[in-house]
Amino acid sequence: MNSIGLKDFWRQTYKTGSPIPVVISIQVCLFVLIYFLDLLFELKFISQSFLQPIVKHLSLPSNFSVFLAQPWSLISSNFVYVQLLNLIFDSLWLYWVGQIFFTFLNKRQFFFVYIASWLLSSTLYVGFGTLIPPPTDLHLMGSSSIGSDTRSNCHFNSKL
Repeated sequence: MNSIGLKDFWRQTYKTGSPIPVVISIQVCLFVLIYFLDLLFELKFISQSFLQPIVKHLSLPSNFSVFLAQPWSLISSNFVYVQLLNLIFDSLWLYWVGQIFFTFLNKRQFFFVYIASWLLSSTLYVGFGTLIPPPTDLHLMGSSSIGSDTRSNCHFNSKL
């Protein structure tokens, strides 16, 4: 049996030039960083939890006036995840559909479809959130374009 090392795995994964592993890596790294900071709070290394403030500032708000205060959220909201299963299944779907996409079309077309759908869903989310205000403070996070209440999704323990 041919054993492949971790170094060879990384080299083969990124050697293809596909943007999919890069997107998945950014999502996973941001997820790990957010929950690493929460772990530091749980272990009492830091006195304040940064989970809710970080997620709230990186995810896309549903109100346009709040969006103007944090325009970076248009880009960062696509990479923020607070639930592990959402991250896993969105990454798997991106990988599987991306592989099918690349059998018929090229990387440039993938980038166009990926970025256009990302911007269109974000624009529609902010537009409809401004026209029809939601009853709670909703924020868009993750590439599956699911708006969620940051208070209900950002609890790692029962103290929040």
